[in-house]
Amino acid sequence: MDLIRQLNLLAPASRFTGLGEWFYKDGSRICRERSADYEPRWFALFYLLKESGPVSATAAARTLGYNRSPIDQIAGEMF
Repeated sequence: MDLIRQLNLLAPASRFTGLGEWFYKDGSRICRERSADYEPRWFALFYLLKESGPVSATAAARTLGYNRSPIDQIAGEMF
């Protein structure tokens, strides 16, 4: 219990990271089971493009709060 007190806010943060990974894996599994050609990690970019129409990778990264590199990677997977 001492370790949890020492970690303070870092303990729940690491737990949330694990939950996030679990949700992504489960979301991917659901998509595969339903034969959907979709990955949950595409959601933010997909939604932005749906609502805004075509945007540059730089604008998408700025809007979503990502670096440009993940946007390029996700867009490459989507298209």
